[in-house]
Amino acid sequence: MNVYVATIIHGQKEYLHNLYPIAWAPFISGAYKFSSVEEARQQMNFVYKHLFSNEDDFDINSLYSIKFITINNGNIVGEQIYLTREWNNDWY
Repeated sequence: MNVYVATIIHGQKEYLHNLYPIAWAPFISGAYKFSSVEEARQQMNFVYKHLFSNEDDFDINSLYSIKFITINNGNIVGEQIYLTREWNNDWY
């Protein structure tokens, strides 16, 4: 089982590829893998302050669309929201 971190940037789902500096790419291939949601959450908390270092690629709307995606044998078996908006936001 692998856990990935996903967000929406410029209307496209993208996956975390690096931790520092933060880098996102639109494809899950090559995405940074975590062994658990707890590990992914801990790392995201650690790099949280660096999320906006590149304003062209990441904005406040992206911040509220970060999710942890758990995949087992190629199937999504769970999703957990990292941060939430005050309203319902079904983004994919």
